[in-house]
Amino acid sequence: MNGLTAVILAAGEGKRMRSRTPKVLHQICGRPLIGYALRLARTLADRVVLVVGPNADGVRAVAGDDVTIVEQRERLGTGHAVLQARAACPASGPVLVLAGDMPLLLLETLERLVEHQRASGAAATVLTAQVERPHGYGRVLRLGGRVNRIVEERDATADQKKVTEINTSVYCFEARRLWPALGEIKPDNDQGEWYLTDVIGLLAKAGAKVEAVPVGDPAEALGINDRRQLAELAAIQRRRILDRLMAEGVTVIDPAATYVDVDVEVGEDTVLYPGTCLEGSVRLGERCTVFPGSRIRDSTLEDEVTVLDGAIIVNGHVARGQTVGPRAHVAVGPGVDAPVRALLQAGARIPRPDSVVIGPEVRLEQIVARGLVVHPGTRISGERTVILEGAELGYEEPVTLDNAVLGRRVKIQGGFVKDSVLLDGCEVRQGFHGREGCLLEEDTYFAHNVGLKMTIVFPFVVLGSLINFCDCLLAGGTSRQHHSEVGSGFIHFNFSPRGDKATPSMFGDVPRGVMLDQLPIFLGGLAGVVGPTRIGFGSVLAAGSVYRGDYGEGLLVLGERTRDGSTAFRPRALGAIRAKVGKNILYLGELIALWAWYRHVRPRLAGGEPLAQAVIAAGLSMVEANIDERLKQMDRFRDLVKECLPEAAGGDGQAPLTGEWREFVGRWDAVRPIIEDFRAIEGRTELREALCDRLAAGPSSYTAAIQALDPDARRVGTEWLTSIRSELMDRCRAALPLITS
Repeated sequence: MNGLTAVILAAGEGKRMRSRTPKVLHQICGRPLIGYALRLARTLADRVVLVVGPNADGVRAVAGDDVTIVEQRERLGTGHAVLQARAACPASGPVLVLAGDMPLLLLETLERLVEHQRASGAAATVLTAQVERPHGYGRVLRLGGRVNRIVEERDATADQKKVTEINTSVYCFEARRLWPALGEIKPDNDQGEWYLTDVIGLLAKAGAKVEAVPVGDPAEALGINDRRQLAELAAIQRRRILDRLMAEGVTVIDPAATYVDVDVEVGEDTVLYPGTCLEGSVRLGERCTVFPGSRIRDSTLEDEVTVLDGAIIVNGHVARGQTVGPRAHVAVGPGVDAPVRALLQAGARIPRPDSVVIGPEVRLEQIVARGLVVHPGTRISGERTVILEGAELGYEEPVTLDNAVLGRRVKIQGGFVKDSVLLDGCEVRQGFHGREGCLLEEDTYFAHNVGLKMTIVFPFVVLGSLINFCDCLLAGGTSRQHHSEVGSGFIHFNFSPRGDKATPSMFGDVPRGVMLDQLPIFLGGLAGVVGPTRIGFGSVLAAGSVYRGDYGEGLLVLGERTRDGSTAFRPRALGAIRAKVGKNILYLGELIALWAWYRHVRPRLAGGEPLAQAVIAAGLSMVEANIDERLKQMDRFRDLVKECLPEAAGGDGQAPLTGEWREFVGRWDAVRPIIEDFRAIEGRTELREALCDRLAAGPSSYTAAIQALDPDARRVGTEWLTSIRSELMDRCRAALPLITS
């Protein structure tokens, strides 16, 4: 969110809890206290820093790898705690400070706080609350209506204690004002600690603007110091959960006697009787009935399930329309493989777990169970398989994944995916066949029976049904409504009768296509393109024809003239090869530019979560696979030309072309090492650095981040990528002069 850094303070001992468990690991409604703060921070911030105390291994484990953890070795106050995070935070930009023990704080409240801080340009904005009984909280003192300072309860005078506006311990600072002020505070208080609240007074005294934003509900400001407060806040949270469920169409007979954890999902028209306990990751379908005294934990119940009195379901699955008998005990059956069982326990929805096969080599830590739906017949294999949250597999027919990498919210409704990468929001339908080297970017859509291999598709592109593409790159379009599209029944012909596959085709280009601001390309249905071909942005190829030519931008192409009849087939009559060789080198230049994009730009916009970075790294590998494929096919084409040379030299009308044939055969081995060393081709690095500097504070969504770039930044990025392509072409042309662009 606009370069926001969130700092969560979780170093307190929590002595009044009288527990060996750290306070922030105590649970409310199935989630540890620190889990609430972490979820808010991850949603809002680009960077999350967690301040923990000594011996906090449990807190570190809950935080996860995407959170930067710093240790406050001595507990010397909140100001001292924030100061420990300085090295992990930027020198400028908004810094949101949260307490680790405020589970009732709402996302919309923090959004208001951060937005107010941004719009007002304040040095600091404090989240405050008006309460009837402010005892125990720091008071917000104002002067002339403006926040002047905050005084802690133990240090307040009798008059100050009468103030009912309290500090919630949640702030949004401008980092450039926060860090110098932290260096000035002193432990001049009853506890001898460095208070973060003193920063507010220092900033106000220096004439800086200090703002306040009130919470909508004073309950949001409540923290936890002892088990009594833990129980009180748990009751409030349970009521919030039940109110939400009832608003969504769930009947709760007696909310005071119904216990539902925060991550539970319940479908419409389901009825929960008193004494129901839904714990952990539970998914109840629609029109279910859970009778009194039943306990369900980490389980999935499909639609129209009835659970009779006193039943216990743990790590279980109940199929649609089934009835669980009174006082029954249901768990995952013995016929379910251990990896499937593990995903179920982690919260995945798997209606028929006994029909799903996950290979022993699959690394379950690379599969996010949150939001994952796996339909019957799905098979998952390959140690390189990665699946991020929200994926759905096999809704229309069984799915097979083999070393497939899936981003967030990917839907594979049927088919086969091997050694390919599908990024956030990609959807493929029944009969999909994605073989090696495919890279399908954000929000792309593929209808029924689409076959792809070594194909790269940029965001928003749509392919209809019955399509076959191999060795292609497709770009163009700005949104799901304004996208490049391939009509049903379209084929890219990439294999000649001579076994020649030096035939890659490019629809659009990389330097401009990655900016997501180009006109869409439309390829009409029941048609095809014979590679290698180039089609420019904004062009339309009419339906019903096979196209062999290149077409520039903004053209309506109504077909091509073809000769009818037959003639003798001469396998050794290759004709001119200059254009084909040039197109292949140019295609490699586009791929190398895309490799640089995945190397330098994409990781900056993927967030800090290791699995999200792993998906981008897999995308980089897909680009490398396409480069390797082009080199392999150019080697084979060189061998084919070499085989044809003797016959051509003997006549048959090919003799005038043997000069370029011999040049290609003789010099290809000098060109190949240039391409193999593509990582050294960097183009104008000063342009790359200028672009990357502007990406640092981009939105969380990749497509939103790119489209938020101003025109000058897009120009800089396009020029950088173009310089990479040009550098490759120039180097190759020096070794093989027949290359044309």
